[in-house]
Amino acid sequence: MFKIFLYAVLLSLLVSCKETESPALLDLIEVAGSPGRTADFNPQRNAYFGDLHVLQDIDLTVGESHACALWAVSDGVHKVYCWGDQGHPDGMPHYSAQYVNLESLGTPHQVTAGDGFSCALLSGGQVACWGANDKGQVGAGIADQDWVEAPALVREAYNVTGILSGASQVVAGGGSACALINTESGSTVACWGDNSWSQHADGTGEDATGASHATYPVEAQGLPPSPIAPEAQADELSMGSGGHVCVRYKSG
Repeated sequence: MFKIFLYAVLLSLLVSCKETESPALLDLIEVAGSPGRTADFNPQRNAYFGDLHVLQDIDLTVGESHACALWAVSDGVHKVYCWGDQGHPDGMPHYSAQYVNLESLGTPHQVTAGDGFSCALLSGGQVACWGANDKGQVGAGIADQDWVEAPALVREAYNVTGILSGASQVVAGGGSACALINTESGSTVACWGDNSWSQHADGTGEDATGASHATYPVEAQGLPPSPIAPEAQADELSMGSGGHVCVRYKSG
């Protein structure tokens, strides 16, 4: 059953890569030594991922022109690999999967990709991001770097000195990212990066300084609980390629 699921995931990646027309994305799933033969790719023959049957779990994400995969290579050992244009922290295009070292920050449990940047949900509910930062996409309070090469921990909402914690999911799209955060009083959503179209749901389209982006998370406004559904809690996030966000709620 897992084999069928894995093949389906890789097939979905193949379709996404074809839509982007990015050679670096396509090369990863081409048959080893046979450029252009994506139609008859066989995961067992793929030289970049090796023997896929050793994987215990996988998370796959496709950004604007790069992709990342999370491997659970053994119990408690998870690794992130990225490829394509600007997927790896070094900012260079890569035609094969490149390891992203997050060991000093924590164990990755989920990975997501936006336009030129990526984020990973870490153990302890922290989030690390890397890549394009011209609009604060990395969320680490870094305002003077358009590219952040070393994965950095996302800061607390409205607090560039504290580290975000309690996150259960992170999503990215366009130049924005959001995290679903669990607190003692319930769940909330905080977003960072581009806010030119009010992607942060803060009601302004700009941050506190008047800029159309935020270098650290901003808590979304206008979300339940409400008198209609006081017990409702945010359960899952989804973000489109342009950065718009939807939240699924559950009751009870």
